[in-house]
Amino acid sequence: MLPMYVDFNKRLPLPLALKPDELREIFASHNIEIVDDICDARLRLCTTEDLREKHRGALPRDRVVLFEGEPPQPNCLYPAYRLRGFAAILTPVAGLAYSPNNLAYFRRWPKRRQKSRKIDKILQLATVRSNLQSAAPLLPENCTGRVNGVVPYAYRALGDLRARVGLALKKRDPELIDLCGRGWPEGTALLEDSRDIPSATEAMYWSNRKIELLGEYGFNLAWENMEIPGYVTEKFWHSVLGGALPLYWGAPEFHQQIPKDTAIDCRSYLRPGGFDVEQLRYDVTNMSEKDYLARMETLHGWHETFEIDCCWDAIRETAYDVAGYLLKIDSRTTVANSAAQCA
Repeated sequence: MLPMYVDFNKRLPLPLALKPDELREIFASHNIEIVDDICDARLRLCTTEDLREKHRGALPRDRVVLFEGEPPQPNCLYPAYRLRGFAAILTPVAGLAYSPNNLAYFRRWPKRRQKSRKIDKILQLATVRSNLQSAAPLLPENCTGRVNGVVPYAYRALGDLRARVGLALKKRDPELIDLCGRGWPEGTALLEDSRDIPSATEAMYWSNRKIELLGEYGFNLAWENMEIPGYVTEKFWHSVLGGALPLYWGAPEFHQQIPKDTAIDCRSYLRPGGFDVEQLRYDVTNMSEKDYLARMETLHGWHETFEIDCCWDAIRETAYDVAGYLLKIDSRTTVANSAAQCA
């Protein structure tokens, strides 16, 4: 058995967010024993945030596996992903943080909001993590590099562009869109900053509050932070649950799964010179109520085809994949250490 340390007092990222006993059972099926004392472990699985805390008998870096549910973003997480010498860094860009079947498996709640009319109002909820370049063209940022100095990645970062499109819509038509969240430029008119709450209750509170807010809007500007294959988060599904039509940009495979003529594919507004904010505004404001209600009905009908809590099957699949990969990591590092000792 491979002894591995996981601190269950820390919140694991969504792709491994199982109950401790279930995660222990899955790892045990791959001959990995999760031990309670780091001094008994040969590998440690943790997030970059956990590394800031000191542990008795801390393992050397080449025995630490970093696991992150979020890919590296400009001005966020990049320093950690550029670190070298770890046994591995598992992220969506490395293809090992999300199951391929996780695309459409975010939890289906039994209740969701339905609207009987079109509401000509957009809501955008976002955390802005950098100083927005207001004069730069409205284009996504191409990101390239290597995770842990080994695994290459290339994707488009959308977070800053999404925020700038929201600000551009607000400037062009102040009554069309309301902005929420934190980190927005000083002076930005915000509907509310509902994230100013204790961190221990933030995730659940904000999810419920977000769905509640979306019930008052016809559309939700709900792009992913990055365009990465297989990377789909709660943003799209919260729109569905709140009864707001998604203005979406995410994983290419997921766009292929979304029923035709439902969500608005914001990729279509990208021009060589920048994002066409005016065309998006026109399409939202000129969509007929009949078209809007038909889109929402089709989207909700598709949503009903998923089993409640079916996301857990995808999360379990990810756990099995990660367990198998951990054995390969241990095998490689063990061989390397033995060779070094013999040299």
